Amino acid sequence: ARRLGMDMRFMPTIEGLQGLAVLSNIEIVFDDGVLLESVGSQTGLQRVQVRPDAGVITVYNTWLDPLLAAGGDGDLSDIEVSQQAQLSQIFGIISAHHQPEGQLGRTVIGGTFNNVPDSELIQRLRDSGFVDHFAGQQTDITATFWRTDARARLDYIWTTPSLQAVGWGVIDTRASDHRLAVIELALR
Repeated sequence: ARRLGMDMRFMPTIEGLQGLAVLSNIEIVFDDGVLLESVGSQTGLQRVQVRPDAGVITVYNTWLDPLLAAGGDGDLSDIEVSQQAQLSQIFGIISAHHQPEGQLGRTVIGGTFNNVPDSELIQRLRDSGFVDHFAGQQTDITATFWRTDARARLDYIWTTPSLQAVGWGVIDTRASDHRLAVIELALR
């Protein structure tokens, strides 16, 4: 953040050894976070608000349990149940933040959801009214997880319909096995 001249907020997880972070070119005017229940590594939901104009944009950042079979048995059902429970927690937290009127306004939800676009988990986000600006695109151009033997889309950026995306993409870098998904928004 210092090198890029950006504002930054960090929410520690796993006793501060890992965590969630948001970098912003726009001043962050508020931040908090909540730890989520997990069968795997501790994770959470981070909230920051930026003020690009007279209003704010609320950004939620998360990382859900990785969908990996324990002990090589191939059974992912416990982790899928945990991911669904984490998403239910996230929806509950977001709903509580926007009471009593219940209007989400300008909201972005992003992070590593550790599941593929045709999963029940991702369908729940679609059904909730959030917009996936990468939807329907080929895996070759939307894959955010890259390893020699595998490519998948595991990282997502969702917005409320009030935010219009004018550009999107995945930054091609080999700095990590997760490539950065980016959207550009037009503010009305």
